[in-house]
Amino acid sequence: MPAWIWILLGAAALALLGVFIVACLVVRYLLHQPRDTREDAEAKEIERRNLAPGELDALALQEFTAKSFDGFALRCAWLRCGRETKRVAVIVHGFGSRYEHVLKYAKLYTARGYDALLFDHRHCGESEGTKTTMGYLERRDLMQMIALARADKGAGAFVGVHGESMGGATVLLAACMDPPPDFVVADCPYADLTEEAAYDLHALCHLRAWPFIPAASLVMYLSAGFFFRDVSPLREIEARGGLPEVPILFVHGTADKLIPYAASEKLYAAKRGKKALLLVEGAEHARSVVHARAQYAETVYAFLDEFAGEPA
Repeated sequence: MPAWIWILLGAAALALLGVFIVACLVVRYLLHQPRDTREDAEAKEIERRNLAPGELDALALQEFTAKSFDGFALRCAWLRCGRETKRVAVIVHGFGSRYEHVLKYAKLYTARGYDALLFDHRHCGESEGTKTTMGYLERRDLMQMIALARADKGAGAFVGVHGESMGGATVLLAACMDPPPDFVVADCPYADLTEEAAYDLHALCHLRAWPFIPAASLVMYLSAGFFFRDVSPLREIEARGGLPEVPILFVHGTADKLIPYAASEKLYAAKRGKKALLLVEGAEHARSVVHARAQYAETVYAFLDEFAGEPA
């Protein structure tokens, strides 16, 4: 065989190896991110002025453990509003986070007469689990939390969900399941995991989507049982005819460089019926509530007033 053929074959083999290595690194990053500690989470939220020093202990969270559908122990907590209510907001944190990071949203709801239910995703915080699945399995865990909240309140329960980043995508995926939550607030969600992975690969590594993202999607399937295309709030909302029966508020910062706000614009355009959109000028990823606290609270409360009514 001529030498030039051997050279071409060697080059092709090296190229394939490079694609495989990048694909494996992408999947490893998505599935096995480091866990944030309670102390680190508290320090970060104090720095962002979402918690005051000592406030985390003073909140008197009612912690407990619930089992996921596939047997993992999930750390959960109630933050009660201090009076009888049939209303609950289940608060859902983002990628590599834990529920201390989303207490800022829980406090919005308790001030409005809702109890808040928080939990650490599988493989996050202090919950068990071997991998993060970007919403694919987390949506089923969330559905269990919604059922738990409804059982806690009994007849007349009114249970909504509020999620940030990966949690924003997760609450949208749960809204497409039965029975859906009574309302949804999705803060800086991705519309489609394939699209988001391609965007981040280019932004962080200056690599084009093909062939790395298709390869990574295959590695993801082999590692975790799902392809990137299986995590697409946009596609699922479209498949449900725009999900007209579920009120959804989309929130996104215009300076978000991790998940561009165009994702929420696409989701908002696909949604039919009861919906609202807040774009916070100049807010970075998951910082809309920090960047514009008064506007954020007013928008959430106006959304609840319009689509959920006054607290019971």
